[in-house]
Amino acid sequence: MSKVAEIITERILEQLEAGTVPWKKGWKGAGRPKNLLTGKAYRGTNIWLLSGSEYWATAKQVKQLGGSVKPDELSNPSIGVFFKPIFEENEDTGERVVKRRILLYFKIFALHQLDVPEKVLNKIHDGESVLDFSPIESAEKIVREMPNRPEIKHSSQDSAHYSIIFDHVHMPNKELFDSELRYYEVLFHELAHSTGAEKRLNRQLKGNTAGNRESYSKEELIAEMASAMLCGEAGIDEASTIENSASYIENWMKALKKDSTLLVSAAQNAQKAVDYILQTTFDN
Repeated sequence: MSKVAEIITERILEQLEAGTVPWKKGWKGAGRPKNLLTGKAYRGTNIWLLSGSEYWATAKQVKQLGGSVKPDELSNPSIGVFFKPIFEENEDTGERVVKRRILLYFKIFALHQLDVPEKVLNKIHDGESVLDFSPIESAEKIVREMPNRPEIKHSSQDSAHYSIIFDHVHMPNKELFDSELRYYEVLFHELAHSTGAEKRLNRQLKGNTAGNRESYSKEELIAEMASAMLCGEAGIDEASTIENSASYIENWMKALKKDSTLLVSAAQNAQKAVDYILQTTFDN
């Protein structure tokens, strides 16, 4: 197997493992991967390799759009692949014909890894139906009263995440979500991640990268369980949230080979995260 084929196999296996989790982002921008500059959809193996985001661009392409790759993302590209034809001349006809094709790969970045002009983001979302967002006061109160809360930023970027480096939560714009419930589920999930920062509950988040699957998966479990608990506290469609979270947790457990200690540990940490956010005094 060639080096490129090995890389492709490894990436696809990672996607398959991640794909056992029925995680629905809940906001616009979850379609077939496309090139941000050309708008063309990727085909073949690239559909698997680039399934984590809808829009992608190389460093050169995003520069053409007037943007750049975020400095802390330069060392974390994904890969796409293409076949380069090798030609030879037909001795009888003199025509150039394809002798063989060489499999090559290129480095590419997802939209959330890029800083691009707002006009580019607006063009992406042109014509999409948007949510007439109505804040849920019980949920807003939880967010508003969280002690030592990280800054919450909104934009058209196709990403929800907590940045431990900058101590902020990034959320897609509220109107891009499918529903108010989904917005608060995701926001609570990211706020739960933020409780793991050193200045809060210190869950040693710096080691929780996708490359370290065990610690990464445990932290995801903590955040998802905490989100379900906080939705329950806010009184917003608790049954639906818990049902979705139970499916999420079940599949992460399969991915981690049914580690019997993981669920108990994650539940304890999730409760601590919720207690921190709600300013609840706990003894253990």
